[in-house]
Amino acid sequence: FMSKEDNVYECYKHVLQNVFSLHCDDISTVNLDDIKEMERALADPGWIKAFTDGFQNKKICRRTLKDISRKLQQFVWQLIYMVRTHHGQEGEKVTEEMYQELFVLFAKTFGLHILSGGNVNQYGLIAGESGRFVTIPDAVICHPMTEEDQICAVVQVTECQLNGDNSIQRSSSPDHVGGDLQSKHVGQSLGVLPYSVFGERGMFGILVDGTNVNISVFKTDSSYYQKLYNGCLPKNEASVTFSKQYNILRKDGRTECIQTFLHLKKLLEYLTIKSFP
Repeated sequence: FMSKEDNVYECYKHVLQNVFSLHCDDISTVNLDDIKEMERALADPGWIKAFTDGFQNKKICRRTLKDISRKLQQFVWQLIYMVRTHHGQEGEKVTEEMYQELFVLFAKTFGLHILSGGNVNQYGLIAGESGRFVTIPDAVICHPMTEEDQICAVVQVTECQLNGDNSIQRSSSPDHVGGDLQSKHVGQSLGVLPYSVFGERGMFGILVDGTNVNISVFKTDSSYYQKLYNGCLPKNEASVTFSKQYNILRKDGRTECIQTFLHLKKLLEYLTIKSFP
């Protein structure tokens, strides 16, 4: 017997490995014809029936697969546009904003509500007499139906540059987050901390470097922010940890993200006592 959660996980795993079967390292190695074929496969309802036949709870499975397919198609359309841009006329380039949109659409595949770009508010951190420090995250993952902001993760997109051979040059080495990037990321987490769904005890974060993703966890106690507000600089009372890097163009990278992103949605619903589609 499989629980509803297990059914949902297996649905995501099947789609992200076998229907959307892309397995590349970066945009420069994506074949446009292959990605178009995957888009056509997602739009064909035949695979949904074939996969659900092996499940006891066919209704949940069918509904989940239809939802994944519909949302993932938007991710694929953005990817097609980026691949065309990369292989297009001289002078055109894939921008940081395109990578940000690609990640946003990927996150939305898991039912997450994510605000990005001009939809993101300006957040401020008051630190004693030093003044007010302002931050605007690239995106935030939050609950869509609460009266006040209830944020569970801040998203930071790092710059990606092309090498001379048109391959992607990462701003950080795999599985490593540099000190400057850590500082900026923690600063964004602190600025948003008063609006955290976890109170002022912490915040998840997501670093997006091209198609690579790191998950961060910022943890502290409830008095940490108040001490900063009063002008004190607490020592050894907060910690930040980073996951290994996941590449959403790779099968293994997408699969590794499934549980994390599904759990973020569950946390938002549980802590606010409000579910959302």
